[in-house]
Amino acid sequence: LCRSATRFAVQFANAWHHTAAGKLLPNWREYLHCEHCGLCNRVRAAFHLFEQELGPRADADIYITEAITPAYRWLAARYPGVVGSEFFAEDALPGEMFGAIRHEDLLNLSFADASFDFVLSFDVLEHVSEPTALAELRLLHQKVA
Repeated sequence: LCRSATRFAVQFANAWHHTAAGKLLPNWREYLHCEHCGLCNRVRAAFHLFEQELGPRADADIYITEAITPAYRWLAARYPGVVGSEFFAEDALPGEMFGAIRHEDLLNLSFADASFDFVLSFDVLEHVSEPTALAELRLLHQKVA
């Protein structure tokens, strides 16, 4: 994915599978990280499929529901139209900036409908209890090229 030679770092955090001999196996999905880009296997695979199957243009407008992660940095380095955000506090205003990082609440996004060509989320939706977040994100993606 990085298009460069790399090594992979593996960890046993959250590992639960064992070999027949009882040796603990790494959690290959979550804790096999590229030492070049910092992405885990799951996100590397998702970005590979994103580029292969959806073929985003270099000038695509992309929203990702994170802004301080290797995933955001990887996208922003390749697509100048990337916007990322983090959730800071219940009383923060949608779109408010905390330093260089934008606050968004997935239940009350500040973007206009049809603002983005693509909407990506990797490690956020499991923390949102309301299914209406999916409807909010869908409205962002109604952009017509």
